Amino acid sequence: MYSPARISSDVFAAWRSLAADNRSGAGEIYVRAVRTLRDHFASLAEGPEALRDWPHWLHGLLQAQSMMAPLYNLCNRLALALECGEPAQPRNEILKILDEELAHAPSRESLMAQHASQAISSWRRVMTHSYSSAVAAALQHAQTANASLEVFISEARPMNEGRRMAERLAQAGIMVHFFVDDARGRFIAAVDGVLLGADRISENVFVNKIGTASLVNLAGQHGKPVFIVSQTNKCWPSRLHLQEEAGHLPDEIWPHAPANVLLHNFYFEEIALAPGIGILTENGLLTPAALAAYFKNFVPAKFWMHRA
Repeated sequence: MYSPARISSDVFAAWRSLAADNRSGAGEIYVRAVRTLRDHFASLAEGPEALRDWPHWLHGLLQAQSMMAPLYNLCNRLALALECGEPAQPRNEILKILDEELAHAPSRESLMAQHASQAISSWRRVMTHSYSSAVAAALQHAQTANASLEVFISEARPMNEGRRMAERLAQAGIMVHFFVDDARGRFIAAVDGVLLGADRISENVFVNKIGTASLVNLAGQHGKPVFIVSQTNKCWPSRLHLQEEAGHLPDEIWPHAPANVLLHNFYFEEIALAPGIGILTENGLLTPAALAAYFKNFVPAKFWMHRA
Protein backbone atom coordinates (compact mmCIF):
# COMPACT_ATOMS: atom_id res chain seq x y z
CA MET A 1 0.00 0.00 0.00
CA TYR A 2 1.36 3.38 -1.03
CA SER A 3 2.19 5.65 1.91
CA PRO A 4 3.21 9.33 1.43
CA ALA A 5 4.74 9.17 4.91
CA ARG A 6 7.50 6.97 3.47
CA ILE A 7 8.64 9.65 1.03
CA SER A 8 11.25 12.23 2.04
CA SER A 9 9.98 15.79 2.47
CA ASP A 10 12.07 17.04 -0.48
CA VAL A 11 10.73 14.40 -2.87
CA PHE A 12 7.17 14.83 -1.60
CA ALA A 13 7.40 18.58 -2.22
CA ALA A 14 8.76 17.95 -5.72
CA TRP A 15 5.90 15.59 -6.55
CA ARG A 16 3.36 18.11 -5.25
CA SER A 17 4.92 20.74 -7.51
CA LEU A 18 4.66 18.38 -10.48
CA ALA A 19 1.03 17.63 -9.64
CA ALA A 20 0.23 21.35 -9.69
CA ASP A 21 1.90 21.89 -13.07
CA ASN A 22 -0.93 21.95 -15.61
CA ARG A 23 0.81 24.09 -18.22
CA SER A 24 4.15 22.44 -19.04
CA GLY A 25 4.56 19.89 -21.80
CA ALA A 26 5.03 16.22 -20.96
CA GLY A 27 8.68 16.33 -22.02
CA GLU A 28 9.44 19.17 -19.65
CA ILE A 29 7.69 17.45 -16.74
CA TYR A 30 9.59 14.26 -17.51
CA VAL A 31 12.99 15.96 -17.24
CA ARG A 32 12.00 17.57 -13.93
CA ALA A 33 10.97 14.17 -12.56
CA VAL A 34 14.21 12.51 -13.67
CA ARG A 35 16.28 15.25 -12.06
CA THR A 36 14.37 14.92 -8.79
CA LEU A 37 14.89 11.16 -8.69
CA ARG A 38 18.52 11.53 -9.65
CA ASP A 39 19.18 14.00 -6.81
CA HIS A 40 17.31 11.80 -4.34
CA PHE A 41 19.09 8.55 -5.22
CA ALA A 42 22.45 10.36 -5.21
CA SER A 43 21.80 11.51 -1.63
CA LEU A 44 21.24 7.96 -0.35
CA ALA A 45 23.74 5.76 1.39
CA GLU A 46 24.84 2.53 -0.28
CA GLY A 47 23.06 -0.72 0.55
CA PRO A 48 19.54 -2.13 0.34
CA GLU A 49 18.30 -0.51 3.56
CA ALA A 50 18.45 2.97 2.03
CA LEU A 51 16.37 1.76 -0.93
CA ARG A 52 13.63 -0.08 0.92
CA ASP A 53 11.00 2.59 0.27
CA TRP A 54 11.61 2.93 -3.47
CA PRO A 55 8.11 1.69 -4.45
CA HIS A 56 6.58 4.58 -2.50
CA TRP A 57 8.79 7.11 -4.31
CA LEU A 58 7.62 5.79 -7.67
CA HIS A 59 3.98 5.55 -6.58
CA GLY A 60 4.13 9.18 -5.48
CA LEU A 61 5.45 10.28 -8.86
CA LEU A 62 2.70 8.43 -10.72
CA GLN A 63 0.03 9.93 -8.49
CA ALA A 64 1.41 13.39 -9.23
CA GLN A 65 1.07 12.97 -13.02
CA SER A 66 -1.16 9.99 -13.59
CA MET A 67 -1.65 10.36 -17.36
CA MET A 68 1.92 10.68 -18.60
CA ALA A 69 3.30 7.47 -20.08
CA PRO A 70 6.97 8.54 -20.05
CA LEU A 71 6.84 8.52 -16.25
CA TYR A 72 5.35 5.01 -16.27
CA ASN A 73 8.10 3.80 -18.59
CA LEU A 74 10.73 5.42 -16.40
CA CYS A 75 9.25 3.77 -13.29
CA ASN A 76 9.13 0.42 -15.10
CA ARG A 77 12.79 0.65 -16.06
CA LEU A 78 13.85 1.63 -12.53
CA ALA A 79 11.68 -1.07 -10.96
CA LEU A 80 13.16 -3.77 -13.20
CA ALA A 81 16.64 -2.71 -12.11
CA LEU A 82 15.72 -2.67 -8.43
CA GLU A 83 13.83 -5.97 -8.52
CA CYS A 84 16.54 -8.04 -10.16
CA GLY A 85 18.86 -7.92 -7.14
CA GLU A 86 21.83 -7.12 -9.35
CA PRO A 87 24.29 -5.48 -9.46
CA ALA A 88 25.68 -5.44 -5.91
CA GLN A 89 25.24 -1.67 -5.74
CA PRO A 90 21.74 -0.99 -7.16
CA ARG A 91 21.92 2.71 -6.35
CA ASN A 92 24.75 3.12 -8.85
CA GLU A 93 22.75 1.30 -11.53
CA ILE A 94 19.79 3.61 -10.91
CA LEU A 95 22.01 6.68 -11.15
CA LYS A 96 23.39 5.36 -14.43
CA ILE A 97 19.87 4.98 -15.84
CA LEU A 98 18.83 8.47 -14.73
CA ASP A 99 22.03 10.07 -16.02
CA GLU A 100 21.48 8.39 -19.39
CA GLU A 101 17.95 9.78 -19.55
CA LEU A 102 19.12 13.32 -18.80
CA ALA A 103 21.95 13.04 -21.32
CA HIS A 104 19.85 11.61 -24.15
CA ALA A 105 16.62 13.58 -23.75
CA PRO A 106 17.80 16.65 -25.75
CA SER A 107 19.14 14.57 -28.64
CA ARG A 108 15.94 12.50 -28.81
CA GLU A 109 13.84 15.66 -29.02
CA SER A 110 16.14 17.08 -31.70
CA LEU A 111 15.90 13.92 -33.81
CA MET A 112 12.12 13.84 -33.38
CA ALA A 113 11.88 17.47 -34.49
CA GLN A 114 13.97 16.72 -37.59
CA HIS A 115 11.80 13.75 -38.60
CA ALA A 116 8.60 15.70 -38.01
CA SER A 117 9.77 18.74 -39.96
CA GLN A 118 10.70 16.49 -42.90
CA ALA A 119 7.25 14.87 -42.82
CA ILE A 120 5.52 18.26 -43.06
CA SER A 121 8.07 19.91 -45.36
CA SER A 122 5.41 20.57 -48.00
CA TRP A 123 2.98 22.16 -45.52
CA ARG A 124 2.69 25.92 -45.38
CA ARG A 125 -0.12 26.06 -42.83
CA VAL A 126 -0.35 23.76 -39.81
CA MET A 127 -3.02 23.42 -37.13
CA THR A 128 -2.28 22.26 -33.59
CA HIS A 129 -3.95 22.25 -30.20
CA SER A 130 -2.73 23.17 -26.70
CA TYR A 131 0.98 23.18 -25.83
CA SER A 132 3.47 20.46 -26.67
CA SER A 133 7.22 21.01 -26.39
CA ALA A 134 7.68 18.28 -29.04
CA VAL A 135 5.33 19.98 -31.50
CA ALA A 136 6.88 23.38 -30.80
CA ALA A 137 10.38 22.02 -31.48
CA ALA A 138 9.18 20.39 -34.70
CA LEU A 139 7.54 23.59 -35.94
CA GLN A 140 10.57 25.70 -35.10
CA HIS A 141 12.75 23.23 -36.98
CA ALA A 142 10.34 23.31 -39.95
CA GLN A 143 10.55 27.09 -40.03
CA THR A 144 14.26 26.95 -40.86
CA ALA A 145 13.36 25.46 -44.23
CA ASN A 146 10.04 27.27 -44.67
CA ALA A 147 10.13 30.91 -43.56
CA SER A 148 6.50 31.41 -44.64
CA LEU A 149 5.19 28.76 -42.22
CA GLU A 150 1.95 29.71 -40.47
CA VAL A 151 0.52 27.88 -37.43
CA PHE A 152 -3.13 27.82 -36.37
CA ILE A 153 -3.54 27.17 -32.62
CA SER A 154 -6.67 26.55 -30.56
CA GLU A 155 -6.46 27.83 -26.98
CA ALA A 156 -7.08 24.51 -25.14
CA ARG A 157 -9.54 25.18 -22.38
CA PRO A 158 -9.64 25.15 -19.42
CA MET A 159 -6.01 26.17 -18.79
CA ASN A 160 -5.41 27.83 -22.17
CA GLU A 161 -2.02 26.18 -22.77
CA GLY A 162 -2.40 27.13 -26.43
CA ARG A 163 -1.42 30.66 -25.44
CA ARG A 164 1.97 29.41 -24.32
CA MET A 165 2.40 27.66 -27.67
CA ALA A 166 1.39 30.84 -29.50
CA GLU A 167 3.83 32.94 -27.47
CA ARG A 168 6.74 30.54 -28.04
CA LEU A 169 6.21 30.28 -31.78
CA ALA A 170 5.56 34.00 -32.22
CA GLN A 171 8.78 34.80 -30.38
CA ALA A 172 10.56 32.45 -32.80
CA GLY A 173 9.26 34.54 -35.70
CA ILE A 174 6.46 32.21 -36.83
CA MET A 175 3.14 33.71 -37.92
CA VAL A 176 0.46 32.45 -35.51
CA HIS A 177 -3.34 32.40 -35.81
CA PHE A 178 -4.98 31.93 -32.40
CA PHE A 179 -8.63 31.20 -31.62
CA VAL A 180 -11.04 29.51 -29.22
CA ASP A 181 -11.38 25.75 -29.50
CA ASP A 182 -14.74 25.65 -31.25
CA ALA A 183 -13.60 28.07 -33.96
CA ARG A 184 -11.39 25.43 -35.58
CA GLY A 185 -14.07 24.65 -38.13
CA ARG A 186 -13.60 28.13 -39.61
CA PHE A 187 -9.92 27.48 -40.33
CA ILE A 188 -9.48 23.75 -40.97
CA ALA A 189 -10.02 24.07 -44.75
CA ALA A 190 -7.14 26.56 -44.93
CA VAL A 191 -4.47 24.32 -43.39
CA ASP A 192 -2.41 21.54 -44.93
CA GLY A 193 -2.58 19.22 -41.93
CA VAL A 194 -2.68 18.77 -38.17
CA LEU A 195 0.32 18.22 -35.88
CA LEU A 196 -0.33 17.00 -32.33
CA GLY A 197 1.49 15.96 -29.20
CA ALA A 198 0.55 13.04 -26.97
CA ASP A 199 0.89 12.01 -23.35
CA ARG A 200 0.38 8.31 -24.06
CA ILE A 201 0.11 6.00 -27.06
CA SER A 202 -1.39 2.54 -26.71
CA GLU A 203 -2.38 -0.13 -29.21
CA ASN A 204 -5.59 1.55 -30.37
CA VAL A 205 -5.74 4.99 -28.74
CA PHE A 206 -3.61 7.94 -27.80
CA VAL A 207 -4.11 10.43 -24.98
CA ASN A 208 -3.81 14.17 -25.39
CA LYS A 209 -5.37 17.36 -24.06
CA ILE A 210 -9.15 17.46 -24.11
CA GLY A 211 -10.41 18.89 -27.38
CA THR A 212 -8.03 16.79 -29.46
CA ALA A 213 -10.66 14.21 -30.44
CA SER A 214 -12.91 16.80 -32.04
CA LEU A 215 -9.95 18.24 -33.96
CA VAL A 216 -8.95 14.79 -35.26
CA ASN A 217 -12.56 14.17 -36.33
CA LEU A 218 -12.67 17.56 -38.03
CA ALA A 219 -9.43 16.84 -39.88
CA GLY A 220 -10.86 13.51 -41.05
CA GLN A 221 -14.00 15.17 -42.38
CA HIS A 222 -11.89 17.58 -44.44
CA GLY A 223 -9.33 15.02 -45.61
CA LYS A 224 -6.46 16.63 -43.72
CA PRO A 225 -3.51 14.45 -42.63
CA VAL A 226 -2.78 14.09 -38.91
CA PHE A 227 0.61 13.42 -37.36
CA ILE A 228 1.46 12.78 -33.71
CA VAL A 229 4.91 13.93 -32.60
CA SER A 230 6.03 11.71 -29.75
CA GLN A 231 9.07 9.99 -28.31
CA THR A 232 8.77 6.22 -28.05
CA ASN A 233 8.76 6.45 -24.25
CA LYS A 234 5.13 7.58 -24.55
CA CYS A 235 4.11 4.12 -25.75
CA TRP A 236 2.45 2.20 -22.94
CA PRO A 237 0.52 -1.11 -23.23
CA SER A 238 -3.20 -0.97 -22.50
CA ARG A 239 -2.99 -4.13 -20.36
CA LEU A 240 -1.17 -2.08 -17.72
CA HIS A 241 -3.80 0.47 -16.81
CA LEU A 242 -2.84 4.00 -15.93
CA GLN A 243 -4.53 5.69 -13.02
CA GLU A 244 -7.82 7.34 -13.86
CA GLU A 245 -7.70 11.11 -14.18
CA ALA A 246 -9.40 12.79 -11.26
CA GLY A 247 -11.59 15.81 -11.93
CA HIS A 248 -9.87 19.15 -11.45
CA LEU A 249 -10.97 22.34 -9.71
CA PRO A 250 -14.38 23.44 -11.00
CA ASP A 251 -13.46 27.11 -10.56
CA GLU A 252 -11.04 26.71 -13.47
CA ILE A 253 -14.00 26.58 -15.85
CA TRP A 254 -16.62 28.66 -13.99
CA PRO A 255 -15.91 30.47 -10.73
CA HIS A 256 -18.98 30.96 -8.54
CA ALA A 257 -21.29 28.91 -10.77
CA PRO A 258 -24.99 29.00 -9.90
CA ALA A 259 -26.55 26.32 -7.74
CA ASN A 260 -27.68 23.19 -9.61
CA VAL A 261 -24.88 23.54 -12.19
CA LEU A 262 -22.54 20.56 -12.02
CA LEU A 263 -19.07 21.39 -13.33
CA HIS A 264 -16.93 18.66 -14.92
CA ASN A 265 -13.31 19.64 -15.46
CA PHE A 266 -10.92 17.20 -17.13
CA TYR A 267 -7.64 17.90 -18.90
CA PHE A 268 -7.16 14.75 -21.00
CA GLU A 269 -9.06 12.41 -23.28
CA GLU A 270 -8.49 9.24 -25.30
CA ILE A 271 -8.56 9.53 -29.08
CA ALA A 272 -8.91 6.57 -31.42
CA LEU A 273 -5.66 5.80 -33.23
CA ALA A 274 -7.39 5.61 -36.58
CA PRO A 275 -5.67 4.26 -39.71
CA GLY A 276 -3.82 7.06 -41.42
CA ILE A 277 -2.72 8.88 -38.28
CA GLY A 278 1.07 8.96 -38.43
CA ILE A 279 3.34 8.75 -35.38
CA LEU A 280 6.67 10.57 -35.73
CA THR A 281 9.32 9.62 -33.18
CA GLU A 282 13.04 10.07 -32.61
CA ASN A 283 13.45 7.01 -34.87
CA GLY A 284 11.26 8.35 -37.67
CA LEU A 285 7.78 7.17 -38.65
CA LEU A 286 6.51 4.49 -36.26
CA THR A 287 4.61 1.98 -38.39
CA PRO A 288 1.65 -0.02 -37.02
CA ALA A 289 3.77 -3.17 -37.24
CA ALA A 290 6.60 -1.57 -35.25
CA LEU A 291 4.13 -0.32 -32.65
CA ALA A 292 2.62 -3.80 -32.29
CA ALA A 293 6.10 -5.31 -31.93
CA TYR A 294 6.99 -2.78 -29.24
CA PHE A 295 4.02 -3.80 -27.13
CA LYS A 296 4.56 -7.51 -27.76
CA ASN A 297 8.13 -7.26 -26.47
CA PHE A 298 7.35 -5.01 -23.52
CA VAL A 299 8.54 -6.47 -20.18
CA PRO A 300 6.59 -5.21 -17.15
CA ALA A 301 8.13 -5.03 -13.68
CA LYS A 302 6.56 -6.87 -10.75
CA PHE A 303 6.03 -3.41 -9.28
CA TRP A 304 2.75 -3.10 -11.22
CA MET A 305 1.29 -6.18 -9.50
CA HIS A 306 1.49 -4.48 -6.10
CA ARG A 307 0.10 -1.06 -6.88
CA ALA A 308 -2.83 -0.02 -4.77
